[in-house]
Amino acid sequence: MKVIMLVLLGLVGRSTADETGWLRLVVKGKTVVCRPDGTQRSEVVAVPVPFGGRISPDGAVILHVRDQAIHVADKDGKNSRRLSPDKVVAGFPAWSPDGRRIAFVGMRGGHWQVHVMDRDGGNIRQLTDASDGAWMPKFGPDGTLAYLSWHKRQGKLQPADLLIAAGREVKAVVKNVYISDYAWSPDGTTIAYSKLGALVFQDLPTRKAREVAFPDMDKRLYSHAASLICWRADSQAVACSVMFLGGRQEGGPKIFGDEELFVIPRNVTPHWFRAGGPLEQIEWVKQKDPGK
Repeated sequence: MKVIMLVLLGLVGRSTADETGWLRLVVKGKTVVCRPDGTQRSEVVAVPVPFGGRISPDGAVILHVRDQAIHVADKDGKNSRRLSPDKVVAGFPAWSPDGRRIAFVGMRGGHWQVHVMDRDGGNIRQLTDASDGAWMPKFGPDGTLAYLSWHKRQGKLQPADLLIAAGREVKAVVKNVYISDYAWSPDGTTIAYSKLGALVFQDLPTRKAREVAFPDMDKRLYSHAASLICWRADSQAVACSVMFLGGRQEGGPKIFGDEELFVIPRNVTPHWFRAGGPLEQIEWVKQKDPGK
C-alpha cells in the first residue's frame, strides 16, 4: 500500500507540473493539441501553414519558401507573392517581433549570407560576409538578430559561432560548436541551443550556461541533437524533437527520438512522450482552441 501511494503521489506531482499550457503539434500532416505530458490529446481543425511557414506577428500573412525564394501569402495560403530578389536563391525567413522586417539567407558568392528586408520586400541589406557562410537568422523579442556564422566542415558536421548583432556590435554567444537549432526565450534573457549530445540554456546577461546532456535523460540518446526548439511562455522550459544524427540503414527500424517529443525544463527533470509520428512543427499555446 505504501508503494502504491508513493507512485500515485509521483503521478499527481508530474500532472501538476505538466499542466502549464498546451502543445500544438503538426504530426504527419495532422494538427493535434495535447498537454505537455501527452495527455488529453485531440486532433483540431487549423488553417494549414506551408511546411516551414511563419505566420506574421499580426496574424495577417504567412511567410514561406517556394521555388527557392521568399514568398508571403494571405493567412489562408492564397495570393502568394515573391519578396526576395530575382535570381537569388533564398531561404530560412524569420519575422521581426513587430512584423516590419524579415531576415533571411541568400546565396552570395557560393555561400549563404544573412539579409534583412522590409515587410514588403524593399530595402534589402546584406548583413554578413562570412567566409564559410551564415545561416539560421532569428530575431529576439526586442528585435535583436542572432545567426550562425559557419566554420569549415569537420567530417559530417559543420561547426559555427552563434552571434548576436546589436547595431554595429556583434557578440558571440558560443564559438566553434556544431549547433543544430536554437531559440530565444520569450523574455529575451536566454538562448537555448542544441549541440551534438546536449541542450544548453545560455543566460545572456550572466553568460552562465546550464547543459542538459541527452544520454543523462536516456542512454539511447547517445548521438542525438535537438530541433524544433520552442519555449514555453514563462521562459522556464522548452519543447523539442531530439533526433539521431548518425548513419541509418535504409528501411531499418525506427530509432528512439524519431517520434518522441521532449519537454526540457530549465530546473526540473525532463520528460517525453510518443507524438504518434515524425514531428513537423511544435508550438506552445495557452488554450486548447487553436483559434485563440
